[in-house]
Amino acid sequence: PIGLFLGWSLLLVFAVNLIVFAIIIWLVLKWPLHPLVRATAIGIRIDEIRSTGKVPYGVVMVAALFASLIMARYGG
Repeated sequence: PIGLFLGWSLLLVFAVNLIVFAIIIWLVLKWPLHPLVRATAIGIRIDEIRSTGKVPYGVVMVAALFASLIMARYGG
């Protein structure tokens, strides 16, 4: 559905953004958290994702979608 929404002209941009955001999420889940970050709501959610192994891929896809739309609008 995202590909149909974006169209052929932005599909490559979306794929590249998807790879970038997936790598960022992977790094966040692999690196240890600072104790102050671990006490926040985001840190608690990251620990929950680590323990269950269920990564919310929808967040990655929406981030890549928004980045693609912003790049299309302001990138040229």
